Amino acid sequence: PVTIGEAKHVWYGGLVQNEYEFMEFVKNPIYYPVLIMAEEKDEPVHLAWLSNMEDNHAFVHHCPIGSYRRGVGEFTLNFWKELFGPLGLKILLGLTPETNKGAIKFLKHLKFNIIGTVPNLCNMAYEGCRTGGVLSYLIL
Repeated sequence: PVTIGEAKHVWYGGLVQNEYEFMEFVKNPIYYPVLIMAEEKDEPVHLAWLSNMEDNHAFVHHCPIGSYRRGVGEFTLNFWKELFGPLGLKILLGLTPETNKGAIKFLKHLKFNIIGTVPNLCNMAYEGCRTGGVLSYLIL
């Protein structure tokens, strides 16, 4: 299950705050979640999802569960490309709080192009403040 600490980090705007809200999130048809499992232990290691899918693009979200696993980001991108590419998905968009340095490093590792930072774009609901949002994209 998603812990409160993980929820605060991943759903920084306050969308998911407990297990019930997480289940409602997963069942919502506007999100396309993927849960990556570790073969050796049969336990989840990464949660990712697409949102706001329309025309040829969607917003992408990633959340490692526990420590980072090499290759999981690339695996997820290839999965989406194979699943949704034939339906016209060509561009993934990202919006990341500028304070989340680990996520920004992960975006760069996955070859996302950083457009820039929009000041005060991200509502950090748990901290009671706003921070800049780093806009990024990846052409599939």
